[in-house]
Amino acid sequence: MNRPANTLPSTIHKTLKRITLTCLLVTSALFSHAWQSGDTVTINNKTYVVSSDNLISNPGFEEGLTGWTDATTSAAPLTSEKFTVQPTGGVDNSQYLVGTENENSSSSGSIGTGWSIGSGKTYVLSYYAKYQTVATAGSEEFSKISLTTNKKSSLEPKIVVNATKIDAGNKWTLNTVGFTNSNPAYSYVVARFRWLGGRLGFDQFSLHEAYEMPDIVGLQAIIAEAQAVYADTAKGAAPLEAAITQAQTYLTSQSSSDVVLAKSALSKAITDYKLLNASSSNPVDLTARLVNPGFDDNTITGWTGGGTPGYHSVEFYQKTFNMYQTIGALPAGKYTLKVRGFERPKGNDGGAAYRAGTETIYARFYAKSSSFPERNIAFPSIYKHRFTGTGQVNNYVNTMAGAEVMFNNPDSAYYVTALTDIYLTEGATLTVGAKSGFQQTGYWALFDDFKLYYEGQDYTGAATMVNELVAEAKTLAAAHLQGSALTALSNAIASGEQAAGADTLVLKDLAMASQALTAAIETGKTSVAAYTALQTALTAAQAALGSGMGADSLQAAITIAQAMYNNLEADLASLAAATTEVNKAVLAYRLANATGAVPTVTTTKQYARGSSVAFLRGTFTGTGIVERGICWSTNPEPTLLDNSSSTRFGNTGYLFRVDGLQPSTVYYMRAYALTSTYAVGYGDVIKVITIPRGTTRYNMVSGFPEADYTRVNAAMKSAVEYYNTYTSIKNLSLTVNYGSGTPTAEASYGGWMRFGPSASYQQIGTALHEMAHTIGVGTHWYWYNGTTALKANGKWLGERATAVLNFMDGTTSAQISGDNTHGWPYGINGAHEDLGTDWLYTVNSLLMQGFGEDGLPTPSGKFTTPAYTFEHTDSVKYYLKSEDARTGRDTAFILEKSGSLSIQTLTAAQAAANDTAAWYLTFNPVNCYYTLRNVATGKLLTYVATGINGIRLVDRETPAVSNYFQLMGARINTQVGTDGKKLTKKGYYIIYPSASETPNTLTTSTGKTLMASAFDISNAATLQRWLILSADELKAIDNSFTANPSSPSMASIIAYTENGYLHMNNLPTSATVTVHNLLGYVQSTQITDGSSFSVALPQGVYIVTVQSGSKRERIKVLVQ
Repeated sequence: MNRPANTLPSTIHKTLKRITLTCLLVTSALFSHAWQSGDTVTINNKTYVVSSDNLISNPGFEEGLTGWTDATTSAAPLTSEKFTVQPTGGVDNSQYLVGTENENSSSSGSIGTGWSIGSGKTYVLSYYAKYQTVATAGSEEFSKISLTTNKKSSLEPKIVVNATKIDAGNKWTLNTVGFTNSNPAYSYVVARFRWLGGRLGFDQFSLHEAYEMPDIVGLQAIIAEAQAVYADTAKGAAPLEAAITQAQTYLTSQSSSDVVLAKSALSKAITDYKLLNASSSNPVDLTARLVNPGFDDNTITGWTGGGTPGYHSVEFYQKTFNMYQTIGALPAGKYTLKVRGFERPKGNDGGAAYRAGTETIYARFYAKSSSFPERNIAFPSIYKHRFTGTGQVNNYVNTMAGAEVMFNNPDSAYYVTALTDIYLTEGATLTVGAKSGFQQTGYWALFDDFKLYYEGQDYTGAATMVNELVAEAKTLAAAHLQGSALTALSNAIASGEQAAGADTLVLKDLAMASQALTAAIETGKTSVAAYTALQTALTAAQAALGSGMGADSLQAAITIAQAMYNNLEADLASLAAATTEVNKAVLAYRLANATGAVPTVTTTKQYARGSSVAFLRGTFTGTGIVERGICWSTNPEPTLLDNSSSTRFGNTGYLFRVDGLQPSTVYYMRAYALTSTYAVGYGDVIKVITIPRGTTRYNMVSGFPEADYTRVNAAMKSAVEYYNTYTSIKNLSLTVNYGSGTPTAEASYGGWMRFGPSASYQQIGTALHEMAHTIGVGTHWYWYNGTTALKANGKWLGERATAVLNFMDGTTSAQISGDNTHGWPYGINGAHEDLGTDWLYTVNSLLMQGFGEDGLPTPSGKFTTPAYTFEHTDSVKYYLKSEDARTGRDTAFILEKSGSLSIQTLTAAQAAANDTAAWYLTFNPVNCYYTLRNVATGKLLTYVATGINGIRLVDRETPAVSNYFQLMGARINTQVGTDGKKLTKKGYYIIYPSASETPNTLTTSTGKTLMASAFDISNAATLQRWLILSADELKAIDNSFTANPSSPSMASIIAYTENGYLHMNNLPTSATVTVHNLLGYVQSTQITDGSSFSVALPQGVYIVTVQSGSKRERIKVLVQ
């Protein structure tokens, strides 16, 4: 979204920063309480003694709104416009506060009141809340208490109440918390309550200084635990016994902090003792070292890689994923990871493929030590266990709620997977997670409940893994590979055998051996693969070689490749080059000796392109076709011997993706089809010019919680790469912010962006959606102003983006729709639309380029994105004429006259014979602008200044900045010619580029005076648009021009629609214009008193009849 929503979202998955506090929260429905100095308060098993009066003035709103401030940066007093103090119904049937507005964390309709607190002091805070009308219990995650140094800022650096809890039955619910203001110390405790919307009531706030009573009961419990695990014959018995004795000395202590330290010390001693005695049969549960291992608060705090939390688990639906966290400070030794989870590879089929043994599982749980190779294991199939509860489909789980029921069954280990033999050396880190590189319709993966167990220092399993690597390395060493790779393998084998065969296994030595073997094996595999590929190519070449055409060339290639194969000192690049050359030689030989019918191939003229990628379509007919694709080259006649791609993209027809292109480069491409007998058919060649690579960049502003930063940064990095690959947007600078009160995400024109804590809205799709707002979607007046030249009646009117949509989808009449804020399809308007697919992100980005080329100004360029809009051929003559009938559309051409431009009356034949009326067009793919050079004089079109003759000609060989012009096509076509020889053409603006929405444009007056004037994007700006005709097009209308123009004729009528109106120009005098709908009903009839006519019409198709005397013209129009 491009601005905060006006209503509170019904469901928001929110990710919250994990914090470590000396504070706890409890809730209960209670009668009124009022703490006094000296009272004893118990909060979640911690006991505090209140030591001050209430530090909050007007705590129960007895004095109205006095002392309470809003959430703006000025912390202004609350106003009665947005807050109501109810006279009765409070905790003691007293007054209480209701916020009536639904606003964000920095608005005047939200509470943002702070109270001073002292460094190092302990406090207890309480307040009551209730729902006004909702009877069910709830948790208000946008009503928080936090510590901060700036009470006027919406940032919440240390949250002490993460969500206000409210009981069912419209009861007042007491929320209490105790905290110590230290490490670091802050200046204020702030109640920041937002998105209130008249739903919540608040009453009786209290804040007191306090001190914590020592937790003797807790200390006794830890001592009892230590005594229960102690055995005098076990390892580490003496240190544990000493720790027990030390802890017992604090049983009479009056110091809370001393007791806390004693509990901590004894707990550590217990853990150390357990670790020393751990084994596979007596593991130590170290799950607490993981952050949020069971997703118990329905967030993914602590994890990287997204995912949708809910029902205390995380799911990925129809998405690839890699969700993980890295743990440090673990003891060296052996581990086992357990986790619950399942995969459903496609829609629920009742387990048919699972039972048949043909089901493929793609998702894997994994554990990657920084000292040993990754260990991983496949997810269980969802069909491993039946489920008959609520939400089942075919007696299997089909919802997250159903999965929770299965996972929580106390008598089962449903879907539990164990990953064993995980080893860590001293100081190593461990990354645990789940991943899948697969996606399709119905694909579903869900997991929960990670558990980590330490099993001591039995390294037999690590030695076994090293021996397995040694065996693999020995097999590779016997293969055909480079000498350097063989040396690396031999050295690694020796170190592995030594480490794994030692009398006393040393984990560090095993790890080093494992790393060396892994690296050597990887190098060896690469080397073997290079020689194998070359050998495969040689075998194919020898099999293909015969006595046909080109046999000598193929034999020469075989000889060179064989010599390369025999060279064990060859580098990988040389081996790859030799493989490519011999394969090309084989293909050339087979093509030269092809048999059978040649397929019929058509290259679709439309295409889409980025800076390094192009997309083309083709149609193919014929028998025996084994390969279809696109071949390309920088030479005008590409063949299969140049470059080719048979990579399909998307699911609509034969759409091919061509990768590996260079930005700002002219390519020639065409579709091809190859048969099993190597008969190849080619379609027509089309010219594809890649766009310059975009230079969008982003900056992450401080203030993100760590997990949120990781997710958003990854999403922005990918999204920006999509923009820089598929758009040519220059110097777009994105400033990425975090707002704890932002429900989803938001952005504004120019580059400002903000993400909220919801992990579902911290993904690539959301980043692309918000980036669209920064370049004008929903934020520029062309988009949001209701009816504009580019958007009307909820439809985008620009042809470039519309053409991209139809091309990619394989349609012809699809349209881009939009309201004042968003556009669709491919707008990714919400997390539910983010399918996580390359297709979605690619088309979204291509559409953004199309919007820019259509005229939606980028904030950095201030104007339409320049592009190759007019398809031209170098060294071909073109002829220019005004689109406006009043200035010679049917009678005249632009030509050079004494260094200036002049509109002169000429027939088509006269223009073709006069090179002063002819122009060479050249496109510069780096800046995406054109130059126009007069054929007769060699002079270049140049910009001088605004006004008459402001665009003229200059005698210059090498173009300067003033000689480059942007060509932008009209959104409507016009017809040029008379006497029945009409040619339908599109006019073009010839624009001198500048950072302005109204740059100077070549314009003519109705008196045929040429000038430079401000750009007008409307369809009616026919005096600014020019028809560019080739010599062949001149011939097509050779007899249609007259040297002596007459008054407007029926054939010169211009009709076009714009923003719900039909406009007609160049009408004969006193003509009768009648508009019928397709049912034959008259919608309008009028006798014109001039040459123009306009009428508003509903959306639809109409037949327009113009009657002038005995002459009649009928025109069909579409009103959108």
